[in-house]
Amino acid sequence: SAVFWSALLSISTQLIFFSILGFETTFQALLFTIVLVRHLPDEKGNRKMLIDSPIQTFLLLAVAVLIRPDSGLFFAIFTIAAIVCYFSRTADKKMRKKIPVAIFTGVAIITAMLAAQKLYYGDWLTNTYYLKATGGARSLSVGWQYFRSAIMDENLLVPLILTAIILVRWIFFKKLRRKTRKRGILVASLIFFWLCYVIWTGGDAIPHYRFSLPIIPSMYILAAGGTKFLLDSARLKKLFSRKRITARNVLSVAALFVLLVFTSWMSILILHRQKYPHERMVDRVFVAEELANMRLLQNTKIALFEAGTIPFLLPQFKYHDLLGKNDRYIARTKAHRGMVGHNKWDFDYSLGQIKPDIIITRDNYEGITDRVAENILKNARNLPQDAVFFPIALWIHPTFVEKYRKNRLRIETPHNTHWTFKRSGAVITKQ
Repeated sequence: SAVFWSALLSISTQLIFFSILGFETTFQALLFTIVLVRHLPDEKGNRKMLIDSPIQTFLLLAVAVLIRPDSGLFFAIFTIAAIVCYFSRTADKKMRKKIPVAIFTGVAIITAMLAAQKLYYGDWLTNTYYLKATGGARSLSVGWQYFRSAIMDENLLVPLILTAIILVRWIFFKKLRRKTRKRGILVASLIFFWLCYVIWTGGDAIPHYRFSLPIIPSMYILAAGGTKFLLDSARLKKLFSRKRITARNVLSVAALFVLLVFTSWMSILILHRQKYPHERMVDRVFVAEELANMRLLQNTKIALFEAGTIPFLLPQFKYHDLLGKNDRYIARTKAHRGMVGHNKWDFDYSLGQIKPDIIITRDNYEGITDRVAENILKNARNLPQDAVFFPIALWIHPTFVEKYRKNRLRIETPHNTHWTFKRSGAVITKQ
């Protein structure tokens, strides 16, 4: 079962996608997995302490918080577990000395990070927190839909079921619960509350459901344990011996076999369906290349909706994220209807005060008339909660119409996205 689930994990589209793109969630998943594996229950009863190597554990968790602040959820759960361990009867003097030191060390690292953010950015928390978690930006119904889609689209239903089975065994089976119950509850709490967090986020625009990734390797490990338990319960050895075989044994093995074959087939099918590179990803690189060839002045201000690839490739220019990921003012405005992280904008502010020299849009505007755009905005309340219509709002904004729309820079891209416009009167190259 371990080999089987390791093979499936190796072709996980989530793991492959975010590893290739270098997302921090992959490193976060690695740290989570290291910590969680060290705290899995031992059915032989060799692991009696709830917390294993507390100083190392809290150092790893603190590093995870540095990588992504939402790792603080894991840190908080382990802090509660460590306090319970401290006051338990099984804790010896050495453990009681290590636990306060471990918690203090982790808290000190996180506090230093928060202080650095306050000094540098002017806020204790990152700008994306205010962008996505304030002003009505999130929607639990969209978050629930996001969670359901992740389970189905990434073939996580069977691993989740098998994870639940092994956790129920560790927590409730009479023969085991004395040895495994405490750690079983700890692991179950980590998985459960992280899944609740995934729903709480309200969704994400990036494909392959990155918020669920940190616990995916751990779920596959637990799924291997669940598979082994079901195989043992079905008494598979009887099928290869001359001992009496019951219909229950045969049906149990057959059902498990069908389940695992289905999971394998779905994993391969999902991987086969992937088409990369993404069209807009390709076009962003083309736009960056064209801008580099234009030899723009270094004080050129560029506004854009996708503030990742182009600023990375052309760091010499000044950038303004029209959706507020790097703008404190926009991040704190009231959210429009639409996908979280892409539902805050203020074009009066962006075009009237920031006055970017160049605007790089996300899509193209072929076939879009002012009348069509106005109808979409008037009926925005009827759009799905995860709709994306900020490009339309930009297209008919008075300042954009007056200062930008007639000055399109003819940058050719393979998929005709990311139309780019220059502000009237802006000097962007040497005369």
